[in-house]
Amino acid sequence: MPLPDYRGNALAVDWAEELAARIADALGEYPLCPDWWPQEEAPRIPGNQAARMSERRRDLLAALSEPGNGFKVVAYALTTVNHVPTNTLGRVRAYAAHKGWRVHSESLWDGCGMTHPLERTEWQRAERLVAGGFVHGILTLDQSAVSSDNGEYEEVLNRLESRPAFIAHVPPEWRPSVSPTLHSLEDRDV
Repeated sequence: MPLPDYRGNALAVDWAEELAARIADALGEYPLCPDWWPQEEAPRIPGNQAARMSERRRDLLAALSEPGNGFKVVAYALTTVNHVPTNTLGRVRAYAAHKGWRVHSESLWDGCGMTHPLERTEWQRAERLVAGGFVHGILTLDQSAVSSDNGEYEEVLNRLESRPAFIAHVPPEWRPSVSPTLHSLEDRDV
């Protein structure tokens, strides 16, 4: 259905001009940016949260002085099935070796899927190792091993920052210099 053409309708033109005049008068009473409007603060538009989280992780690591024998980390993995994630933990441990970091003798993992980190038994153990000073940080395959919820992940970063400690993830493009040992089908991650 075509829109009506009011250009020839004097009544509509008069009404539009009167409305425009009223709006101009009303705006004249109020500045375009009133004093109460925070002009110096830009509106908060969510930026690239992944980049922001990555920067926070780098800042946590940079704030620590690496000991002469390297940082000590605990390897952690999260799965959706209650099966030891051998390949994932192997990759995490290989990355730690590549970085020159020492790995805690016991790797930790939870098989409960995406629950809040503090509801996971082994994640709690990882944070206790950090809090107790037994390790400098937690190393996982990626952020999803901690939480896919940015709010929960930021809570973890805040807790680690208060200790001080760090969290790191294996970069997706990283490849070990030596091929990892292949495991039987029973040992493969699901």
